Amino acid sequence: MINRNGTYLIERHELVNDACLGQAAYENAVKAGLITIAQKAKGSAAELVDWASLPEAIKAMAIAHLGGTPEQVVAVQMVERWLVLDPKDEAHLNDFRSGNGMGLSTESRAELLLASRIMAMLATVDAVTKEGGSAAVQMHYGMSVMALKALVLEYIKLNKAKLPSKFPTSFARLEARKRAYLKARTSGEAGASSLIHGGHGNANRAKVADDDQRKVLRLLAARPQNYPLRTIASDYNAIAATRGWQTISANTVKAFLSDGANGRAAAVYAKGSAQYHNTYGVVVHRSRPSQPTYLWVHDATDYELLFQREVGGKRTYHHRKKVAVVLDPHSWYPVGYAIGEEDTIELSKQAVANAVRHMREITGTYALPYQVQSDRLGHKALGEWYDSMGVKYTPAAARNARAKVIEPWFKQHNDHYVNRNFNWSGHNVTSRKENQPNPDALNLHRKDFPNEASVIEQIHEAIGRERADKVQAFQAALKAMPAGSLRTIDRPVFLERFGSVHPWTNELTNAGLCPTLLGEARPYQLLTREFQRHIGTSFQVYFDPADLSDVLATANEGSLRYLVPAVQHVPMALMDHTPDTHAHLASIEAFKRDLSQEAINQVLDDREQVQQLAEMLLADALAHTRRKPNRTTDDLITMAPEEEAVTKGYFTEKGSHKAALDTARTEAQQRKDIERWAEENF
Repeated sequence: MINRNGTYLIERHELVNDACLGQAAYENAVKAGLITIAQKAKGSAAELVDWASLPEAIKAMAIAHLGGTPEQVVAVQMVERWLVLDPKDEAHLNDFRSGNGMGLSTESRAELLLASRIMAMLATVDAVTKEGGSAAVQMHYGMSVMALKALVLEYIKLNKAKLPSKFPTSFARLEARKRAYLKARTSGEAGASSLIHGGHGNANRAKVADDDQRKVLRLLAARPQNYPLRTIASDYNAIAATRGWQTISANTVKAFLSDGANGRAAAVYAKGSAQYHNTYGVVVHRSRPSQPTYLWVHDATDYELLFQREVGGKRTYHHRKKVAVVLDPHSWYPVGYAIGEEDTIELSKQAVANAVRHMREITGTYALPYQVQSDRLGHKALGEWYDSMGVKYTPAAARNARAKVIEPWFKQHNDHYVNRNFNWSGHNVTSRKENQPNPDALNLHRKDFPNEASVIEQIHEAIGRERADKVQAFQAALKAMPAGSLRTIDRPVFLERFGSVHPWTNELTNAGLCPTLLGEARPYQLLTREFQRHIGTSFQVYFDPADLSDVLATANEGSLRYLVPAVQHVPMALMDHTPDTHAHLASIEAFKRDLSQEAINQVLDDREQVQQLAEMLLADALAHTRRKPNRTTDDLITMAPEEEAVTKGYFTEKGSHKAALDTARTEAQQRKDIERWAEENF
């Protein structure tokens, strides 16, 4: 709506809409001359219609739609151009908290924001008046002070539904509210603080009014017995009767605890840390790992398939296996699992071993994760185990179910891969009854439940189906990893870290190592000279129950380490031979010949060296036992062996001539023995 030189013009969109005229009705009225177009649309300028030309029926629809007559609408538009929100008022209304900790509702805040804009405008009018008088107001607003305030009152009346219910609509009350607004500003507060009703959210209006009452009620609600609301109210009323306080009901206690601060304080002591964290602990929203193997998580659960078992001569039907699952959260892929009776550290290790083994099945190499998360069962022992492999271990926070991201996987696995089985026992006991299977039907068919071996097959089949559904996407993600980022390990490291340890050592013989694995003696042999050197040495054997094709043999505290393959048996009957077995037998025979020839050559070489040593000893002995008739000067300086022996014995025996002579005779006899041994053997 526009006032142009006393003529009111209405824009086309204010007439053509769902509340007034349709497009066709508008065009027909224009053609019939019932509506006069004062300005056609051009560029950004809207099409304008002369208000005076409109039929009374159309005027009535427009007034209802616009909320007032043209005079009133123009006045509103003029006032709205002068309304400016003080940032301090806006901040105060946004941050306001009443005595019960509650802020303003969205509706109340919008109403008070408009009221603050009106008060700020009136404060500006006062400032202009004080600075330049009425003339300044006339120049700035184009009207007198009284006309301007009358226009503001008209604006307030037209927008009463958008303002607080008790906002003044008279001149005197509006002036009083303006003075309160200015007083708040002068005191350093936001002017909007004067507009909030004193009873809005005021705790003094509540039954639990002052600090003492709140403290008593909080302590009563925080008792570790976790009493019901009715009991808390009753105990509070007993104290209130002695203090002259107003009595309360269970609903009052409920409303009191619904306040976050009160509820948190009570929950810590009345319900424990787990309930506190589940209700009030701030949730940390984490994103999934960007690459596979960056994080694995594992946990164990009662697999929801029932089986029958005979216990103490009585057949029972409520049994379930415990299954530990290793999950890669990147692709939600069950990379490993193990089946057992109880949730133990060993079961977790078996599941991780299965995961590392499965990585070899889908990538061709064993692979480790960068980080592992689990619950806190045995977290110290598991932490040391993972540290030995260079894997970062981060156990989940205690009593915080949300920290275990594997929990949602268990539910979807049940829903998609398990619950089709007739022996499905349902979700865990904390689930809603309406989501559980019919217990009567389970009881009726309990004698048809599978035995333990069959239910284990069901578990393998269910996890296998989920793997089959997801393995292609998981393999694609593994191939897309940055080059070199997949942490791989070789077979010996896998066996040492994840394999089973034979309970006792095994001595290496010419038949190889023959440990008893899975109840059967199995020979292992490595046809290398280095390994065969240690015949007679006892080795510790590490093996993989799922793959007995080789074992890791260690000795001397790990300084000897050999990956020893299983013996490939050679057929006894010639008719059973194949080209491969012929070639294998030929390689064994060749190795045996080489090893035997090496032993013969070693003996011959040793004999030659010993003979040379004996000849040197004999020559040395003969040279020192011959006496010469004439001794040269060097002979005088160098003692004969007999003299040297006597002299050495003299000093050794601390000057005893007899002992010295005995020592000399002993050494002479030893030289004769050497000469005789050399003559007899060489």
